[in-house]
Amino acid sequence: MKSVRPDDAAVSRELVVMVSGRSIELNALAQRLGAAGANVGPLGDAAGAEPAATADFVICDLASDGALPMLEEYWSSVAEPRPGLVTLGSPPGELSERQAQILAQARQRYRRPLDVQSISEEILGVLRQPRASGRPPMSAGELPYTPPKARSSRAP
Repeated sequence: MKSVRPDDAAVSRELVVMVSGRSIELNALAQRLGAAGANVGPLGDAAGAEPAATADFVICDLASDGALPMLEEYWSSVAEPRPGLVTLGSPPGELSERQAQILAQARQRYRRPLDVQSISEEILGVLRQPRASGRPPMSAGELPYTPPKARSSRAP
C-alpha cells in the first residue's frame, strides 16, 4: 500500500482512501484502488498522527480485530463533512449504540463473500465524481482581480 501524507494529498488532490482492518479481500481492494491511482493507507498510524483527515473514503473490514474501534475513534475526531464510508463483512459481536450510528452512515455495506473487482469499480466511480470546493463561492463584488482598464485608442 502507498503511504499517505496529508500535505501531498492536499496539493495534488489525489483520491485518498484509508483502510481499517486486515483481510485478504481488504488487501486486494486496496491494491486495486492503488493501481487505479488512489492513494491508499491505513486508518491508524503508529506515530499517532491523523493522516485520515484528508481522506475521501474510509473502508472498514468489520470482521478484523480492532478495525471497528479504530473507525469509531477516527469518526469521533474528524469534522464534518466526513469522508464516505464503506464496510466489509459483519462485526464479530454486538455493536455499541455509537458504533451502530457510525455504521448507519455507511454509503455501502458489503457482506461476504465479496466481489473485490465490482466493489473497487463502485468506489472509484464515486471517488471520481466531481467534488465540491471547500471555498464558498465569491460574489461579483469579491472578485480576486480587478477588471481590465479601458485602453486608449491614441498612440503613445
